[in-house]
Amino acid sequence: MAFIYRCQIELHDSLYFATREIGRLYETEPVIHNYALCYALGLVDSEIYSTTVSEEHSYCYFCPEQAPKYETHLTALNQQGIYVIPFF
Repeated sequence: MAFIYRCQIELHDSLYFATREIGRLYETEPVIHNYALCYALGLVDSEIYSTTVSEEHSYCYFCPEQAPKYETHLTALNQQGIYVIPFF
């Protein structure tokens, strides 16, 4: 059985999401993509949603390296059949 939730997010500040990056150059648009939504909704590395990852790959706000770990972070969501998609 599939559950579908529709939410409306109200921003209380400007949204700065890099939609395209070429080296140090980036462009922003007033949209947020599904990976970013997973982090924003607290679905990544969460005990509540059983998506915890090893300490080595745990989610942190200030990371020593700027390499995303999407595959490691989002695999548990995929295995549970959880998918987040933005509507406009």
